Amino acid sequence: MATLEPVTVPLAFDDLDEIRERWIEIKRLPDRSLVTVIEILSPTNKTGSGRIEYLEKRKQWIRQPVNVVEIDLLLGGHRLPMRGLLPTGDYYAFVSRSNRRPNCDVYAWSIRRELPAIPIPLSIPDPDVLLDLRAVFAQTYDGAPYGESINYSAPLDLPLASEDRAWAEQQARAGAMEPRAGT
Repeated sequence: MATLEPVTVPLAFDDLDEIRERWIEIKRLPDRSLVTVIEILSPTNKTGSGRIEYLEKRKQWIRQPVNVVEIDLLLGGHRLPMRGLLPTGDYYAFVSRSNRRPNCDVYAWSIRRELPAIPIPLSIPDPDVLLDLRAVFAQTYDGAPYGESINYSAPLDLPLASEDRAWAEQQARAGAMEPRAGT
């Protein structure tokens, strides 16, 4: 049987290294007009050229009569630019209602608190709906092999105060995997 040795050649894919970002859009029927955008910030959204691209996309949303909800469950990277000081917290949800700009409701919480439910604004006069982040995180965790693929006994390399890092490591080692962002 004749065999050949392969020659390795890179693929001609311009976007091979491109990371595709996803977000959720809530639209009004029957005209499918955009009502609310929900974005869970990724590391790409928070650093480098990806941050610049994200902030441009964000600016386009905010210039429209669209509600924008941004959820930041990452300790690293830059926070979203705001005109005022952010409340103290490890994690944030930013709810920018189209009818209340330039103001934005900011929800902040520490690593030691459960993930909250946050309001998702719809078109006026429709009431907000609550997005239960804890339930979403739990369902995602339970539906994927994180328990087998993550070494919960390893030291955490997170930008936390030493007492918060020790607490998070203890939670991981104890197997008390209550759904919390970043642990």
